Amino acid sequence: MTKPASQQPLPLAADLAAEDVAAYLSATPDFFLHHPEVLEDMLLPSDEGENIASMAAYQAIRLRQKMARTNQKTEMILKTTAHNLESAEQVQSLALALVRSDNTKSLEKHLTQTLKKDMGFASVQLHLDMPAKDVGALFSSEDGVELRAIHEDTNTDMHGKNAGNVASDALLHLKSTKGKTLGLLAIGHSDATYFHDGQGTELLEFLGGILSTCVERVQ
Repeated sequence: MTKPASQQPLPLAADLAAEDVAAYLSATPDFFLHHPEVLEDMLLPSDEGENIASMAAYQAIRLRQKMARTNQKTEMILKTTAHNLESAEQVQSLALALVRSDNTKSLEKHLTQTLKKDMGFASVQLHLDMPAKDVGALFSSEDGVELRAIHEDTNTDMHGKNAGNVASDALLHLKSTKGKTLGLLAIGHSDATYFHDGQGTELLEFLGGILSTCVERVQ
């Protein structure tokens, strides 16, 4: 009678490598069920540097380690979600205040109050007189948001006297409904990892759109 595939003997080869054995065992998870005697001569690792007596004990340790990593990831996701929800509520409140503003000074006041004083950003600078060419040169895409980690050669002039406190920033390209450059909003944070590539920009795009509409209206 032909043996099941999982019980077929491992082909011998002169150039058999550890990777080949690992691949075979991964593809045959029930191998040790049919060959328990092999386990008697196997050495299994542990964090304490001692051999583990059984495969079951080894698997239990690996499972606990995996669960610990999963719990850490879950906790991080929950904290990030809570922070994002709080930020969204603050930005929505800011948007309402901006819409009610009837001049640029009022816009700057609400931006500073919410972003700098309430949310703790190190720098909040609204530039409405910067040449369109200079503003455009700061952006690498058309979505109107640029996230940067600050390095020695990074241009931080837009943060003025607060430049020394900024380790990462978000730049918002303010445009009219016809695509004309209206200005720049620079938001800086003291944490070098707060703004980074790959981060979601939906909330920043929303703020940039609202502010652009308000700037176009009051100018």
